[in-house]
Amino acid sequence: YLECFPGQKISAEIARGFDQNCPEGAFRAVEAKLAESGVKLVAFGVTGIPGDEAGARKLFDFAKRFGLIAINAEFGRDVLPLLDKLTEEYGIRVGIHNHPKRDNYELWSPDNVLAMFSDHGPLVGSCADTGHWPRSGLDAVECLRKLAGRVMSLHLKDLTRDGMHDVPFGTGDYNARGQLAELKLMNFTGPISIEYEWTTDHLDDDVAKCVKWMHATVAALAAGK
Repeated sequence: YLECFPGQKISAEIARGFDQNCPEGAFRAVEAKLAESGVKLVAFGVTGIPGDEAGARKLFDFAKRFGLIAINAEFGRDVLPLLDKLTEEYGIRVGIHNHPKRDNYELWSPDNVLAMFSDHGPLVGSCADTGHWPRSGLDAVECLRKLAGRVMSLHLKDLTRDGMHDVPFGTGDYNARGQLAELKLMNFTGPISIEYEWTTDHLDDDVAKCVKWMHATVAALAAGK
């Protein structure tokens, strides 16, 4: 399973990024590669969402074509009424993503995100980036608890104590197991993406360690351990 992102390079032969504006030939090339590789797309982000219905519908048509569960995005409050309509029509979730705290940016706070979607449809909620919350001085488990029932998807992370970079799940200082335990309590069923944003010469090994830890920890939680 894979979350793709806007601008992700398609191939050496197709020199453009992947998004809803790709030509038909590029879509078919991606579909062929996914089928060949046995990989299913489940999410797309982090993206913006056009404020006009035609533009937003093009994004949702793209998501439907590739069988996505969630569109992970950052956008203004003015788009929410349109998303109520489209999420219900397409049955596709929209997760409001959080980056770290900065001036004139409200999505860093789960309280602000919760206030945005509290009066809107059940398929609009949070794309919880559990690494950016600690970078904003927040506890990831507590943030998930606040958003219980409205978490649409996750960018799961474990970090060094200073929050500077990712480490394999379970080896950092931000209670990755506690994050999964909280998701279990809320009966979460959406996509969890390993977004590993620290590039080293052993990146593949680090991501593989995250996968191994996920399997073991989910099995333990399911068994009540």
